[in-house]
Amino acid sequence: MKHGDVLRVQFPNRGGREQAGTRPAILMQSDDGPKVCPTLVVVPLTSQLAAARFAHTVRVQPTPGTGLSVESVALVFQITAIDRANVVEQLGAVAEEALDRVLAAIIAMISPVAESSD
Repeated sequence: MKHGDVLRVQFPNRGGREQAGTRPAILMQSDDGPKVCPTLVVVPLTSQLAAARFAHTVRVQPTPGTGLSVESVALVFQITAIDRANVVEQLGAVAEEALDRVLAAIIAMISPVAESSD
């Protein structure tokens, strides 16, 4: 497994608004991460395009390389760690351009807003 892989993951039901069930997700750790950590950091995907209305989402197009069959939305605001035992299968990998957009959304989400000098 490596950075940018699209995995089919079984997300546990945690209650609330977290994604649950079996769905694709993008592996966000560096290539060494899965080798040295017992968990994987992933961004869940949904085929519900209406989710793109939320902040910190990125549309991901299906290509033969992704393993996705439909256009999806990366739910960056739901980035999470999962146990590697919850990985069902590897589907493919996102293109560099899509991965760059997901990374930019993560940075925008976690970066503090610059204070104005009023």
